Amino acid sequence: MSIAPVALDDLDKAHDTEALLDSLRPFSIEKVRGREEGLAAVRHVFEAYDGTTVPSEDLAATEAAIDRFGDLVDFSRYAQPRLVEATAVPATTTVWTAIVAGGSLALTGAVGLLVSRRTSRARGSSPA
Repeated sequence: MSIAPVALDDLDKAHDTEALLDSLRPFSIEKVRGREEGLAAVRHVFEAYDGTTVPSEDLAATEAAIDRFGDLVDFSRYAQPRLVEATAVPATTTVWTAIVAGGSLALTGAVGLLVSRRTSRARGSSPA
């Protein structure tokens, strides 16, 4: 997303793109805490049901859904610090790293092509 603005030398748009990407990150500390608090509240309310007002099969299905959500909350807590580490590099740095890597790959290919042409010419000019 931010390759085009950087390639077109419009760094302001690249920074805007980085801000947009930041807003889409789902595992901020606040969001993880909110999920944990919400899960605790739902479990507290769910524990108040004893099976007399709500059929027990519905309680079992609800408990399974809460457990699945609990797994997602646990994953959020596990993934959040790792995503922070992974996204600590600014988007412009990532783009320039890709551009430099692509340029060095193109340069290596060109050198390889020149070397192979010289080698084939040297073989063709040798006396038989």
